Amino acid sequence: MLGHGFVAFALAAGMVACFGYASPDEEPESGVDLPGRQARSDAGAPTEPTTIDEPVDAGTDVPEAAPDVAKKPLRAFASSALRSGNLGGLAAADALCNTLAAAKLGGTYKAWLSVPGTNAIDRVTSAGPWFLPTGELVADDKAGLATTQLKHLLNRDENGAALPDAEDRVWTGTTSNGTYSGPDCAQWAGGGTGRVGEANNGGANSWTNLGTEPCSEVNRIYCIEQ
Repeated sequence: MLGHGFVAFALAAGMVACFGYASPDEEPESGVDLPGRQARSDAGAPTEPTTIDEPVDAGTDVPEAAPDVAKKPLRAFASSALRSGNLGGLAAADALCNTLAAAKLGGTYKAWLSVPGTNAIDRVTSAGPWFLPTGELVADDKAGLATTQLKHLLNRDENGAALPDAEDRVWTGTTSNGTYSGPDCAQWAGGGTGRVGEANNGGANSWTNLGTEPCSEVNRIYCIEQ
């Protein structure tokens, strides 16, 4: 028969064995679950979004980085100066346009003149649009210059002044499609006759191809900015 001491010892040992298992109320060992908890906390915290997953709005930024560039507005005018058909050739006519424009307009200009093998429209190197010095639109583009009727008559000089009807003839040697049509006063360097337009005439073709005149007459030239 076991003594009371042995029974007490056995009971005590059993209790120790039972209480050796982790109680539901005990804290877990430090560090076992913390990384997982922290990761879940970081992932779920509304005030700390994960920026790595945010989409890059590259498509929206492309137009801002490379905006469309509008065409530079250009000027066109009829010369205030009146000259005979002997202009000294195409280069001298271009120089006259640039001299007249220098004071108020600036820019580089070419005369609207044709000779055999060189069309006025082909001498135009810019794309437009062209405006009078007073702001009215003459043509949107080169196709708009090579036309029977401009959007606005080319009837202002480099200072914006209107042209008197009695002095609105213009040497051109050019048809309404911008190509050569003689005569041309010996390529604008001599005598004979030359083809003219009429700056104040709104009829079809008339602005550049009205008829011909003796080269001794004094007329204007059209100047187109490049």
